[in-house]
Amino acid sequence: MLREQAVTAFKERLFRGDLRPGQFLSQRELTLFLGLPLAPVRDAVRRLESEGLVRVIPQRGIAVAEVSLQFVRESFELRKALETWSARRFAETGPVALLDTLTDEVRTLEAEVAQDLTPELRGRVILLDRRLHETIVVSLDNRLLAEATRQTFDKIQLVRLVHPVTPDRLRRAFGEHLAILAALRRRDGEAAAAAMDAHLDSAMRHAIGIAD
Repeated sequence: MLREQAVTAFKERLFRGDLRPGQFLSQRELTLFLGLPLAPVRDAVRRLESEGLVRVIPQRGIAVAEVSLQFVRESFELRKALETWSARRFAETGPVALLDTLTDEVRTLEAEVAQDLTPELRGRVILLDRRLHETIVVSLDNRLLAEATRQTFDKIQLVRLVHPVTPDRLRRAFGEHLAILAALRRRDGEAAAAAMDAHLDSAMRHAIGIAD
């Protein structure tokens, strides 16, 4: 569907840095930018606005979301609400066999990063971070929860584009991830929720500190 193609193309260009937070574009400029017809681009803009990535401002155009302190805080607070519940639920009913590979990958990357955090390794760490969190949520087989979490991840990705995660923060996240995975393996819902909350709270305070 052309609308979905337009949404995907917009996000790819946004997260690649081809657009700036707060940047204005007209509908015509956006259609040329994406190389797609006006009708699906207009539909895509409505979808992107509902997800909080753009704003339509009458007489001015389409504005890419601003990464303000409020945007950072609200995005992480929503993520905490969604994923803390998900961690508790996964511990009760989730397939723990999924966690073995993730645990091994976290430990392997942790060892590699301890030697040298190259740009290639940094990219792998961020991809593994998202896959780990998505695995917990998606495995619960709740379409609405998965979609809400995906939209929140998109906002966090925009935050990281503007305020990149520091090497020290990336290194500390390994231990936090392993604590979450260990609690899930034990089927300890309260410990898993607490570990997830602590991990996301640390990430939020770090992002707010950089943004400030």
